[in-house]
This record gives sequence, C-alpha cells and structure tokens, in this order.
Amino acid sequence: MSKQISHNIEIDGAAICYIEAGKGPPILFFTGAPAWCSSWVDVFPSLEGFSRCIAFDLPGIGESKVSSGYNFNAIGKYISKFVNALDLSDITIVTQGSGAFWGLEYARKNPDKVVGIVLIEAYLASFQILLNESLMLNEQNELIKLARAHGAMLN
Repeated sequence: MSKQISHNIEIDGAAICYIEAGKGPPILFFTGAPAWCSSWVDVFPSLEGFSRCIAFDLPGIGESKVSSGYNFNAIGKYISKFVNALDLSDITIVTQGSGAFWGLEYARKNPDKVVGIVLIEAYLASFQILLNESLMLNEQNELIKLARAHGAMLN
C-alpha cells in the first residue's frame, strides 16, 4: 500500500501541487496536458520501495495555481525552481505525452542533474508551433538527440 503525500509549494507566486512517495534516488514524473499528477499514483507502489517518486502539476493544470505573469515560456523556469526547491539531483525523468517536451527540455538545460529519461507516448514536433517558433529546429533536434542518448527509440 502506497503512502503518498500531497504537498503544495509556492514558486514565484504560483502554488504548485505535487505528490510523492518512497525514499531513495528521485524519479520525477511529467504528465501530459491535461493530465494531473494523480495520473501516476498507480505507478508509485511498484517504485517507491527503492526510489522517491514525485509527480507534479504544472502551473494552471490540475491542483496547481497560476501566478500573474505566467506564460508558456515561463513553464521551464517553474520546473527548474521546483526541482531546486526539492533539492533533487541524480533524477530519472519519466514523461507521458506532452510532458516529454518539458522533461527533455529540463534535461537539456540541466544535464548534470539527470541520470535517465523514460518517454511514454511522447510527441515533440507540435511544440514548435506552440512556442511560436521560439524553439528552433536545431533545438528540437537537440532534444531528440538527448532522448536517443538516454536510450529512447524514436520514430
């Protein structure tokens, strides 16, 4: 039986909701929109015996609140500040759907903190449009190379 604990932490005026269970090296779960962090609760019992499982809601998703000045490009900063606030290192990232973009982007910008990446039903190409072309093709290719370097098999 999993002993998940729900928390809220304030990051730049936004209340970020997250759940965690277990002790050990951290596994950080990224959900795809519009899924909530609670999507991962059935996975935790299999992993919490040897790892610290953490799933969080991005600002404006699930139980997390949005602060003023929030925009699509600010999400990466929220994620970095969330990881720093929890003092995480040697992180294994697990992503689902659009959460793959944020997980890979975090790993690309913080390679010293990430030891592995798991992509589940990931898609990346559509984010160039969402970012209004601020994510250029060469950066998108860097994300794909990073995923492959961590053992991902992409089509």
